[in-house]
Amino acid sequence: MLKKLLAKYNIFYGWFMVLVGILIMGVAYGTVFNCFSLFTIPVSEGMGYTRQAFATSLTIIFIFFTIISVFSGKIFQKIKLHTVMCICAVVLPIAYFCNSLCTKIWQFYVLAAVQGICIPILSFTAFSIIIANWFEDRRGLAMGFTFMGSGFGGFVLNLLASTWLANHGFAFAFRVLGIIMAAVLVPLVFFVLKVSPEDIGMKALGAQENKEGGASVELYGPMLNKAMGGSNFWLVVMTAILIGFTASTLAQSITPHITDCGFDPVYAARINAGYFGFLCFCKITMGFAYDKLGMKPTTIIAMLMVALGLVALYFGTYKAAHIFVILGSGGCAAGSVALPMLTQAACGNRDFSSINGIVTAGNTLGGALCPFITNAIYDAKGSYNVALLLAVALIAVTILLILLIRVLKKDAAAA
Repeated sequence: MLKKLLAKYNIFYGWFMVLVGILIMGVAYGTVFNCFSLFTIPVSEGMGYTRQAFATSLTIIFIFFTIISVFSGKIFQKIKLHTVMCICAVVLPIAYFCNSLCTKIWQFYVLAAVQGICIPILSFTAFSIIIANWFEDRRGLAMGFTFMGSGFGGFVLNLLASTWLANHGFAFAFRVLGIIMAAVLVPLVFFVLKVSPEDIGMKALGAQENKEGGASVELYGPMLNKAMGGSNFWLVVMTAILIGFTASTLAQSITPHITDCGFDPVYAARINAGYFGFLCFCKITMGFAYDKLGMKPTTIIAMLMVALGLVALYFGTYKAAHIFVILGSGGCAAGSVALPMLTQAACGNRDFSSINGIVTAGNTLGGALCPFITNAIYDAKGSYNVALLLAVALIAVTILLILLIRVLKKDAAAA
């Protein structure tokens, strides 16, 4: 029925899958990752942990996210992607809800491992494949809209969770967020999501035109084993690691650092929500930018925006700087929108799923290092300022790596 309705108004069904992706990523990634910083101070102080001890649970999430991303290609060869997503849609809300029941730090760590396994299957790793299945044309725009979901979820849920934390405590907030997650994930993943257009007798956007023109979609680039023997692959992986670290440093430091600067926690959470709200907009515009400007200029502009946000957060005692912290979120879209585009530009599409899994793993590895290092610096120095300056320096290295990446030409790759 929906398929016929969309066809009546000449709307490609794949855009409905983009909407589904926005909602799934919003409650999954948007809750687990983008709301984490809201809990750092309440849980640490309420349970008597150091910030580094509690932040280690985020590092564990990232580590397992990385492991699953690395092996995602092999996993999806043995088990259907949709089947794995259905399992994770049930397990993830339960694990997140159980955070409210923890009385020991190791319990947070165990639940973090479970969440880390589920999140990539319900976010970037899965939807990089799903959007690639549905879109041959306008893929950058579709990626931008879909990955906007993590920022959209962060924006909405930060506003709600900050109120629940202030009025009812962190246990209540964990429970309500877990219930919301289940209410959205289970029906959408089980009954609405379609991994491929072939599942409902359709073709990807652009595939029909190619067929009518007598041409098929050209596969180019190396397989994973061969790609790993070249410098281009490792340049992309190192870039992904640094993007993960620097973007996560900005995202995870906003709420605790602004609170440490003397501002009310609810105000700090609103700045964090503004960050994710602007991130939504920038993920869309970044999709346009990749289609119009190309890979390198867009990614470099993004990294400069992250640097702006980090410098502004360094001067977080000044309220006027907070608007630039929000603007810095635009560059953090590079961690989701940029990497699939960067991977295909550098390594082609022949073995995209396997190569992109490694690149995504690199990105999450950078994110895994972030909470451990930044909170260790905080515990040693009593401030996040040194960590913020370290991230700015690493952005300079990231830009250099981007400049060194060679864009793969289809003709040369096929030869």
